[in-house]
Amino acid sequence: MAIPVQRESVHELKRWGIGLEKLIEVCVFCDQPTRFWNTKSNTPVCPDCGLDHTVADIGPARAAACAKKSRNARSAGVSV
Repeated sequence: MAIPVQRESVHELKRWGIGLEKLIEVCVFCDQPTRFWNTKSNTPVCPDCGLDHTVADIGPARAAACAKKSRNARSAGVSV
């Protein structure tokens, strides 16, 4: 079953002090900038990947994304 995604609301972006001109999150599956989220898991998921994956795929994808971010930070000399 597809992952339900919801577009970030203008109200929510303003609450966080973020302008609409900037995409700050990337899809956990494809790394493309997105304004869509699976709200239950608080995970950015683009609409295309939401159709191709299931909710059960989110956990492993988030773990992989975190590991990738840590590897990139270490290779850049940043402590995580």
